[in-house]
Amino acid sequence: MGWAIFTIVIFILNAFINKDTLTFLPFGISLFVLGLLSSHLLRTVIKKFRILKRSFASQVVSLFMLAILFSVLTTLTWMLIMIGVSVWKIEGNTRIEWINDFFDEYFFNLFPVLLTFCGWTLIYFLFHLKNLSLYWKSQLLGWAIFTVVVFIFNALIYHDTFAFIPFGITIYVLGLTLTHLLKRVIKRLRILKRSFKSQVVSLLSLVILFSTLGTLGWMAVMIAVGLWKIEGSTRIEWINDFFDEYFFNLFPVLSTFSGWALIYFLFHYVRGVRKEERLKIKYKLERAELEAKALRAQMNPHFIFNCLNSIKSLIQEDQKDKSITYLTTFSKLIRTLFNNADKKEITLYDEIETCKLYLQLEAMRFDTKFSYSVNIDPDIDLKSIYVPALVIQPFIENSIWHGIVPKETDGYVDLSVTHSNGAVNIVVDDNGIGREASKLNKAASRITHQSKGVNLTQSRLKLDNLLQRRQAYLDIIDKRDDQGTAGGTTVILKISEEVL
Repeated sequence: MGWAIFTIVIFILNAFINKDTLTFLPFGISLFVLGLLSSHLLRTVIKKFRILKRSFASQVVSLFMLAILFSVLTTLTWMLIMIGVSVWKIEGNTRIEWINDFFDEYFFNLFPVLLTFCGWTLIYFLFHLKNLSLYWKSQLLGWAIFTVVVFIFNALIYHDTFAFIPFGITIYVLGLTLTHLLKRVIKRLRILKRSFKSQVVSLLSLVILFSTLGTLGWMAVMIAVGLWKIEGSTRIEWINDFFDEYFFNLFPVLSTFSGWALIYFLFHYVRGVRKEERLKIKYKLERAELEAKALRAQMNPHFIFNCLNSIKSLIQEDQKDKSITYLTTFSKLIRTLFNNADKKEITLYDEIETCKLYLQLEAMRFDTKFSYSVNIDPDIDLKSIYVPALVIQPFIENSIWHGIVPKETDGYVDLSVTHSNGAVNIVVDDNGIGREASKLNKAASRITHQSKGVNLTQSRLKLDNLLQRRQAYLDIIDKRDDQGTAGGTTVILKISEEVL
């Protein structure tokens, strides 16, 4: 992609400067292919000699030397190929003249090739430089791109390339230095900690100050080293010409510094907003996790209390064998609860085993009042699916105590786990009296306990969706026959296999 864009840019520049398009096509194709091959070979050499594992100074020197070497060889190869296929013709009546003309063309083309390879090497170096901060990577690369763009525009408008080289170098060095100094001043004065209005005014003032001094310093340096000459026969004329040049160059410098300040401001503003949002999310998740722990702490005593009541009833009824079996099953259940007490979530396999133990306990407690079944799709790997601990049991408990017990006989509870459309469906189905009739039940204390368990579970599911970033939906269906009579309740817990 990079070499394709580079070739297109060169093609456009050539069309503007030399006014030829079709004749440049073979040059453009060869430029793209050789550039791609040479830069890939350069990358291979860099990796082969482990240059990026050396010291910083050694990296810079080695990469610069490789850029020069590959520029020299690539330019020579490119010209020889183009001459060999008769696309490029070197004029010269004698052999000496031909060689002189060849090297004139060679050195003329060497500079842009060298500039290109230096740019590619710089980008590759910055991309792989781990110890360099994002700020310095952006600075070095950003000012390099800006200098190249200015160089291209200068070539299009003034048609001079070599004369602009020292100007380009000073633009890059001074731009890098002054903007870094501007950044230090911004941080020193803590401008980005102020109010929005104060930030804008302060940044604008600093941009004007640095643009004014920067343009003055740049021109003074260029005049002092003899690269910039101001015409003027007298001192007054010289000063007038100097300030004409100064104000002519001040606007683009001011625009450049304004653009830099705007990018710097927006970067830190967006980063600040994101940081604030991350903190809000962090606090929200921490609060949600504390609430989830509190809900789990409330759920376990509620569940154990009901089991102990069942054991007490069996003992009171002098059913010793049943009470021993019940107590053994209950001890297994308690051990499971203790094992999962400090876990945010457990496998669906463990949850189903807990529900089986609970169903066994309640089936022994109520004897022939109800039967139960557990049906699991054999294709589902229960140990790979995670759910909040004790998320299913409250609905089974609710079915038994609210639906089956008031019905007296022929009750059933079916627990099934199926898979459809990328989701696991956990279904608790009963043929009890239904929710509407249950509301009329006068056993107020028991209703309060049972409703609390279900309500806590619904709250936990909402918190689990937030904490684990998954989708879990709860659907409660009131079953009715053809005459509209309540025929029980179906609870469907759908858990998506995809994490958001």
